[in-house]
Amino acid sequence: MTIAIDMSQLVTAEDKAASAKQARDTAIKNECSAMIAATLDPFTLTNLQSAAIVGDLTTEQTATFSAAVNWITQMREACRASIEAGTDPAWPDLPEAVAALAKEF
Repeated sequence: MTIAIDMSQLVTAEDKAASAKQARDTAIKNECSAMIAATLDPFTLTNLQSAAIVGDLTTEQTATFSAAVNWITQMREACRASIEAGTDPAWPDLPEAVAALAKEF
């Protein structure tokens, strides 16, 4: 009796490592998105952007909205850096003023 083994079906250590990396990368991206959306969900962002476009934001609100955009950029940079380095993410703190502004909109 001869047993034929299809070697193309083998899962190598490299395959397992690549799969684990992909799962980790996806988890980090999902965590980043969830943290942003927890404060600045799509509806809040749309409302803020609309208010900014029509000039309904005060000078202070405009500066805070700019800080919100900067925070989102920092979050994305932390996400990419973590994925590239293979380290835990170092998420930037959410500015209190951004959280307060988001609650208004």
